[in-house]
Amino acid sequence: MAPHAALDYTPTFSQFTIGQVKYVDSNSGPMVRMLHFSYGARFPIQTGTNIAASGTNSAPVLQYERTGLSTDISVRPDEPGIVGSLNVGPSGDALVIVVSARRATK
Repeated sequence: MAPHAALDYTPTFSQFTIGQVKYVDSNSGPMVRMLHFSYGARFPIQTGTNIAASGTNSAPVLQYERTGLSTDISVRPDEPGIVGSLNVGPSGDALVIVVSARRATK
């Protein structure tokens, strides 16, 4: 369905978790390993319109669609790495998940 103006102000919910983070020295140099990386999101999709009893006002009917990914990833310190991409919504938009890790300084 075509997007409704109210969707511009409808929230999207995101959550990510990482089970374990390790800094390792490998043969190809230092790496940051993120085990059990998980990203999830809920996006609003308009499924219809409710008309008020007066017939003058209307409100979109929304359903939240879930999407996400889970993986293990390794990145070089201070270099961004693409975790993955997700299709979001009926318009064909995409969400690209990029992470970067840096070792904490004391």
